[in-house]
Amino acid sequence: MYKELNTYFPNALEGDGIFTAISQITWFPGVVPAHVDTYFMLKHGEKLASKVCDKFADADGHITGDKLNALANVLHNAYFVNWEHEYKTLTVQYNPIENTDYIEEINDVNHKETVGNNVTTGKVTTTNDNVTTGSVETDNVTTGKFSNADVTTGKVATTSDTNVAGFNSATTVPQYETSGSTDYTGDGTDPMTVNRTTDYSGDGTDPLTVKMTTDYGDENSDPLTVKTSSTVDYGTKTGTPMTVDATGSEDGTYGRTVRKHGNIGVTTNAQMISSDIDVWKLNNFYDILCSDICKVIALSIF
Repeated sequence: MYKELNTYFPNALEGDGIFTAISQITWFPGVVPAHVDTYFMLKHGEKLASKVCDKFADADGHITGDKLNALANVLHNAYFVNWEHEYKTLTVQYNPIENTDYIEEINDVNHKETVGNNVTTGKVTTTNDNVTTGSVETDNVTTGKFSNADVTTGKVATTSDTNVAGFNSATTVPQYETSGSTDYTGDGTDPMTVNRTTDYSGDGTDPLTVKMTTDYGDENSDPLTVKTSSTVDYGTKTGTPMTVDATGSEDGTYGRTVRKHGNIGVTTNAQMISSDIDVWKLNNFYDILCSDICKVIALSIF
């Protein structure tokens, strides 16, 4: 004779049934096992139990204590892996009106070749009138020799008389005569000449000349010339005018992360909401647990 499931699990309505025993092995966050036991008895308690229950029942026909734990271990090993996957699926957070939501990482690699007038080569020479070269003479330096009457030259002869006065006489008479000469390193002429010569290290001309020479370079041109010369070297080429060329390449990798989400347009929002409701109607986690248990301990008839 078959008995109903509620006769084998007398404490299940109080939250001490098969799911409480399974939770002692492994269980799910946010799911209260005692609530599942109560739900199981309310919905499936009147189902006829299979002969499997008799194998775990004690002399009173109850499945409790160690017998309950043994049955829980069998059911855990048989179904928990599937339950775990279903739990993860049903607890995923999502937006029911967005049928696509993913992140795409993109790396763009760019290669750029440059050919054009960007690099300067060649040599350019520029000439301007800014540098002084040549020689210029001006009358600022004294040269030549100049004579004037300030230096005594020649030789001068002199004669002097010596007079003697007699006894009781105030009149003097010549006694003897002396003569001599003074030599001024001249030419011996008489009377003497007085000359002075100033020598300015010139060529001996008289009157003197005053000149100055300014030399601005290695050229002796007169009048002076003013020039500049500069060279700018832009590379190994010596062409004039200069040439401007450029050839180069540039590589770069640019990474970006893109999130794509929303309705891709093949389904209306109303259809997606309706489908979401149907999913939850058919996939109540409590019903999944209870249905799998019934496959083992209950008959498919009431």
